[in-house]
Amino acid sequence: MNLRVIASIVALLSPSVVPAQQKLPPPAAVLSPSICGKGVFVLWVGDQSIGREEFEVKCQPDGGYESTGHTDFKVAGMDLNSTLVVDKSGEPLSSTAKGTVNGQPFDQSVVVKGAVATVTSRGASKELPFAKGT
Repeated sequence: MNLRVIASIVALLSPSVVPAQQKLPPPAAVLSPSICGKGVFVLWVGDQSIGREEFEVKCQPDGGYESTGHTDFKVAGMDLNSTLVVDKSGEPLSSTAKGTVNGQPFDQSVVVKGAVATVTSRGASKELPFAKGT
């Protein structure tokens, strides 16, 4: 999940290399049906692959989005299955990550309802204040 966010930010901030005479179509809105589909990110250092993430973003009938993915990040010993659900404005509704990190079991979830985020990790839950847009 984190790789999707980082890769998306890098892609948005990276300058495009396009010949001056070639015109690009206008960019699609960040939250639009055009983001729905499957993808893969592969992380490399030199000629060595150090990680991979396979993901799918599904458009929901209510206008929101659900992203699922599997992340294998060798450097951090990370092997996670994750989900992220956001509403049509991009506000988070829930997130899960389950698998292993550094060879240790990892299972964490976050559910946002109104101004409260409930974080569950290692079998314990904690409610925290949550402000929209943060």
